[in-house]
Amino acid sequence: MATVCPVSTLARGLFRVASLAELYLLGRELFGWRAALFATMLAAGDVMHLHFSRIAGYVEPVACTVWSQYFLVRGLRRGPLWPFAAAGYAF
Repeated sequence: MATVCPVSTLARGLFRVASLAELYLLGRELFGWRAALFATMLAAGDVMHLHFSRIAGYVEPVACTVWSQYFLVRGLRRGPLWPFAAAGYAF
């Protein structure tokens, strides 16, 4: 039986939780808090999200993509320049 590094397991778990938090922020910015909460609950129980979040190489791009989209939408809606820089850095 192969041993699993606890640090990589912790990192995957943190990226999974971060991607759900980012999904909530993006949904709240676009559609309001109720739709954001509903989308986050659906994603938390989604079989595909659970499956791919267990694999180390698949969960990091999801988190970075959602951050990038959130900052892009925030910059387009509110106007300051720093969200555009953050979106480019996250991507």
